[in-house]
Amino acid sequence: MRILALNTVGPTCEAGVWEDDSQLSHVQEEMRNGHDKRLPLLTKQAIEEANIEFSSIDRVAVVAGPGSFTGVRVGVAFARGLGVALNVPVVGINSLEAALPKGVSGKVLIALPARRREPDLSWWAQLFDGEQKFGDALEADRSQMQDLIAGANHVFGEGLSPIENLNWGEASPLLSRVANRAYNTVELDRADPQYVRAPDAVPMKKSGD
Repeated sequence: MRILALNTVGPTCEAGVWEDDSQLSHVQEEMRNGHDKRLPLLTKQAIEEANIEFSSIDRVAVVAGPGSFTGVRVGVAFARGLGVALNVPVVGINSLEAALPKGVSGKVLIALPARRREPDLSWWAQLFDGEQKFGDALEADRSQMQDLIAGANHVFGEGLSPIENLNWGEASPLLSRVANRAYNTVELDRADPQYVRAPDAVPMKKSGD
């Protein structure tokens, strides 16, 4: 099975092709914005470097959040459109699950940056018991993170250095893990955005309000 995997929810834009467990291509660019302009080009490049045609893709996998709201919308919308064009299933993969290292046992906390500026730092966070989710994902501030850390045997993620006296390991969503989870999932056509909090944007008021 050939899977096209996409990720736009963080400070990178990436696309790659996997055939079963073999990586055929993987391209990425670091960026804070502009994912909508670069994703189609990187996807085309990934297909070309894999030396295949779009028509040979069996499934599209996309990191569906949590993460940047704009990034989530860009990735999911593009993946859905591509799925319709190719007439293939589209699978949404959770970014925290994609960052979970293989082979880790016990209670594991995965935390990825949400709000990155002091003093309002926060993290997208999820506890796992082995490979299984333990509780719900949330956006955790420093205080909530301390509670989550107290219940974990291992902590992995990004941007955790501001939390003092924490022994943690670097981990980020891996496109290979996105492809692997998409390969093994049975819930097809479930590429729904996975938000943890409401968008920061405020709807415009009607004229005269």
